[in-house]
Amino acid sequence: MRPDTHDDAARQLADAYRFSLPEARLQLQQRRLTQYFSGRHAVLDIGCGRGVFLDLLRERGIGGEGVDVMPDAVARCRAKGHPAEVGEAVEFLTDKFERYDGILCSHVIEHLEFEPATRLLARCFRALAAGGRLVIVTPNPRDLSIIGEVFWLDPTHRRPYPAVLIESMLASTGFVAIESSAPLGRPARRREWPGWLVRKIALGSYFGNPESIVVASKPDGAPPAD
Repeated sequence: MRPDTHDDAARQLADAYRFSLPEARLQLQQRRLTQYFSGRHAVLDIGCGRGVFLDLLRERGIGGEGVDVMPDAVARCRAKGHPAEVGEAVEFLTDKFERYDGILCSHVIEHLEFEPATRLLARCFRALAAGGRLVIVTPNPRDLSIIGEVFWLDPTHRRPYPAVLIESMLASTGFVAIESSAPLGRPARRREWPGWLVRKIALGSYFGNPESIVVASKPDGAPPAD
């Protein structure tokens, strides 16, 4: 192995996430997601990236594993001691029958066209045990700053998914107890607060809520996966 291999991998990983939040801020943002998996034992993080959410699960004593298409990201997760696999989610879930009691799919669905996204939800449904919970996080297209600029910074984004569309897709798949929210965001730097507050007052729900979170459960009476 060349002496600079580790540095090359780190640079590639940093470049891949150049438009994402730094890990410290991402941890603060994702910490609220752990509430949805309280009491769970086997949680899959689809698109686990740098392993930030897996870190948070481990803090709470919740068993977690990850899958991601980026080998460098998976290597980062494994270096942290997390079980993680390189793979595309639909293929990865092919033989995972009722294996998990929780699945997080954060900032993944917007990378898929409608039909592949529908297949992903169906595989998640099959991979969850009865009573299992699926949490989907995606950019909120109702937020004008998101749909006007931020969403398009990532050239691998295929289309936005409004929360109401995701709710309909989940219901069609068989999920129940479907709820959605768009938590309030906050500026990264103190000097940004005055302009942020002006825009929030002027635009209301059309600004300052950068993410949609949709939560759903697999019903207890769902037939066993075949």
